[in-house]
Amino acid sequence: MVVGVESQRRVLLISIHTAHSHTAAPPRTTRAPSKRQANIATGNAAIAIVSGALILGNVVMGTSLVPALLGRGAPFVKTAAAKVHALFGDKGLLRAGPTSLLPTPEPGRSLRLVDLGSGDGALLRAATRSAGFSATGYEINPFLVAYARARSTSGPGSEQTHWRSLWDAPLNEADVVLIYGTPHIMGRLGAKLRDELRPGAIVVSNCYKLPEGALGPIVKRVFVDTPRWSADVSSNLFAYRKA
Repeated sequence: MVVGVESQRRVLLISIHTAHSHTAAPPRTTRAPSKRQANIATGNAAIAIVSGALILGNVVMGTSLVPALLGRGAPFVKTAAAKVHALFGDKGLLRAGPTSLLPTPEPGRSLRLVDLGSGDGALLRAATRSAGFSATGYEINPFLVAYARARSTSGPGSEQTHWRSLWDAPLNEADVVLIYGTPHIMGRLGAKLRDELRPGAIVVSNCYKLPEGALGPIVKRVFVDTPRWSADVSSNLFAYRKA
């Protein structure tokens, strides 16, 4: 009997030990991040975004600035909305009408507009969507070319942006040419326009005049006032007609 009781006692102790060993551990509780930690994380994310934007901005601007410093072009300056309206608004310089400067288009085709240094494509979009031009831009900055193409939603052939220097742009079929140069390239640009444009073509220059005798006298001048903070400063738009 003593042996039997002792055996039962051992079995009971083993059972209790086994039951305790299989008992699930209480779940661990995770502490939510403090408000200070959340603010730090948000601040780090904001810094990363701003830094990335600044780096990208420097790359984009630098890609345009280098050719300008080498005398091969002009830096990118976003065209002010007031100047876009002065060109393609209801009474714009390049809208059809009784007193329009525009040549009469050939039957069955739109007038062809070329923007030399088309930047983000703002003038191309306005030309096709507001004034019915078939517009082509030439831009040396690949980032701006990509942006302009992404924003282009017009029909095939009516709005195009080429990654190419303005000096390599063909002008022999252009009816209208837009330029926004700087003083150090206006002489060479005037020679290109004189040599390549056909008679009757219109050239509009933002801010700076072409050299005397490049295309003849100014046929129209429009002063456009822009906001103080605009990089595209208040200035004249000078219109010329190729003789």
